Amino acid sequence: MLIFEDTGLVYLAVPKTATQSIQKALRPFASPSPEKARNHMSLALFDRHLRPKLEAGTDRPLLTIAVVREPLARLKSWYHYRNRPETPAMAKSTQGIDFAQFVQAVLSPSPPAFARIGSQDSFVGWDGSRAGVDFVFDYAQLDLLAGFFIGVLGRPIRFPILNRAPASARASSDLLPAAAMAQMKTALRKEYDLYDKVAKLGCLMSDRAQDFNSSAH
Repeated sequence: MLIFEDTGLVYLAVPKTATQSIQKALRPFASPSPEKARNHMSLALFDRHLRPKLEAGTDRPLLTIAVVREPLARLKSWYHYRNRPETPAMAKSTQGIDFAQFVQAVLSPSPPAFARIGSQDSFVGWDGSRAGVDFVFDYAQLDLLAGFFIGVLGRPIRFPILNRAPASARASSDLLPAAAMAQMKTALRKEYDLYDKVAKLGCLMSDRAQDFNSSAH
């Protein structure tokens, strides 16, 4: 999470959406984070624990920003991240299981620790037609996010490539049988609906985000 008090913006970091790269590039321009701020705080938690305090005494609401990723690609990223030999907690390690087993565990009613990854639709407050987060950018089009912050901050922004699994690891176990793929897409229907809308637009904006965008340009 990053808070930009001068511009009234808050970046909420959805896990496995280039958050380290984005925060490395933007942190120099952000305000000090409040004590209760957590790196991957969802919109619901932000609204409950931080928004009232941050907006107290101001005459404008804070606008939130997040990035979402194609759901299968995000599952692969989680799998490889937790497959590292240095994964701290073995209960969260995916070593010894293949990608298809990992996906089945994620979709199970009570996922084990290694398969608890949350959902992007829940994180951004997606209700099937609109998101609670004001600006939702596409991970595959991060140049749009960089351009947005260049316009807002008036500074050059570039997102470095960080925390990426080696190509050999990414190619080794990423295939899903057709039946498992269909099951995954059905189970993650809301997340796919969200991502498809964002990918089509490049950035999904709330009404007040559109007003902000118009005034900023």
